[in-house]
Amino acid sequence: MSIYRFDEMPLYKQLKVTRVMHDLTQAQLVEKLGLPDVPMLSRIERGEIGIPLHHRKNIREFVFGSGEEE
Repeated sequence: MSIYRFDEMPLYKQLKVTRVMHDLTQAQLVEKLGLPDVPMLSRIERGEIGIPLHHRKNIREFVFGSGEEE
């Protein structure tokens, strides 16, 4: 069994880990991030396609937080 440090994972793996930690389905995350559909998110989470540039900011904010105190 391999142990990975979160900060050393590629963004697509961090995205999946964060989604699971927040107990969100792919469908819920697609709606939250404004992605086109679940198959696209699935392919991103598997590393089959890159994260589209116009969605990168929202995905980074979801994974790392917005940097603003709530």
